Amino acid sequence: MKRGLAMIPIVYGNLSQSKSATVSIFADGSIVLESPGVEMGQGLHTKVCQAASFALSKLFPKGRGIDLSRFRIVQSDTISVANGGVTSNSTTSEGCCAAVQAACETLVERLTPLYQQLQAAALHGDVSWENLISKAIYMVDLKVHHRYAPKQFHYLSYAAAASEVEVNLLTGETQILATDLVFDCGKSLNPAVDIGQIEGAFVQGIGFYVTEGVETEDGRELADGTWGYKVPTVDTIPKRFHVELFNSPALQERVLSSKASGEAPLLLAGSVYSAIRKAILSARKERAKWVTSHSKLTDQEPILNDFILDPPASMDRIKKLCGFDNVESYLESMNHNVQNTKSHAASV
Repeated sequence: MKRGLAMIPIVYGNLSQSKSATVSIFADGSIVLESPGVEMGQGLHTKVCQAASFALSKLFPKGRGIDLSRFRIVQSDTISVANGGVTSNSTTSEGCCAAVQAACETLVERLTPLYQQLQAAALHGDVSWENLISKAIYMVDLKVHHRYAPKQFHYLSYAAAASEVEVNLLTGETQILATDLVFDCGKSLNPAVDIGQIEGAFVQGIGFYVTEGVETEDGRELADGTWGYKVPTVDTIPKRFHVELFNSPALQERVLSSKASGEAPLLLAGSVYSAIRKAILSARKERAKWVTSHSKLTDQEPILNDFILDPPASMDRIKKLCGFDNVESYLESMNHNVQNTKSHAASV
């Protein structure tokens, strides 16, 4: 077994997107949100509902809010939300959140005079959301459409990861023992969602760097399933996986001071690849000692740093670089050392 440890930092450029949204409040107090972003497991709808709840809560005294159960997101089409653009670059969530937030703030401005009037007439307690909306539907337009255009289209995210791996020299198998990762999400809109995105992207990167190799023959892919094309599985995940969000200072030009978290962490899996390379280097150094001890090394056989490990760092590539005959070389070197010891003892 050989272990390797590597750490890499990244600076990742994000491209913000202009997005639009429509917010409608109905007589029963329910709120329907329409945004062009496609929910594909990245938590877009969760963040959009939270942004809407946060913005509408400004209508009430501090401590009161609107429950998320009142919100419903409908998948919009190109007629209801025209020119919505694509869902990409990991920045669609923040663009949709910004558009929904601005639309809700317009609704707050429209509802504030009526809320203050009802609050002044109320004998006991605060005016409920249901009571406010039941009166507002007759005098306030409760539908707002807003287009968000970022003031700054490009911004940077920062991150670093350290990974430790263990390579089996007999089989070429790699175990990822531990990964520690810190990622700059600004002021995260939802830490649980962002950490999930970071973990998922990192494991996807492990697939690229370690397991997923596309083999072709005459322009045709040889692998037609997971028997030949190895995607990350449960045993690919680091045995100890620690992810931490770095809360950078408040950024007024960002959406609620947040940053995207979807794509950049994939690159941090390069720490696993680099750690594997260091483990292989250690194995090759040791093998060189064994081989040279009985003069088996040839001039054509590369040693030490002079080797190429193209991704993915698969078992067969690792085994080849570590040496198919490392066990035999070790035994021969030990036998050679024993013979030398006996010869030296005899001469003495």
